[in-house]
Amino acid sequence: MDRLDAELGKQMQIIRLNIQDAAGRDFARRYAISITPSFVMFDAHGDEAWRSVGALDPAHVRAALLP
Repeated sequence: MDRLDAELGKQMQIIRLNIQDAAGRDFARRYAISITPSFVMFDAHGDEAWRSVGALDPAHVRAALLP
């Protein structure tokens, strides 16, 4: 996550949640997350744009989400 934030943090807002605390549990329930790590990306309108489970490669995220 730190690598993703370092490489893409200027191009998108990255928020890290811990599903062990209240805010994280609420988010996990709302978006049906049961496996960690899980990543959910939203567009500018707040709609889910992309989802992935497991370790992320910043290059893969960049290719999937950025023009």
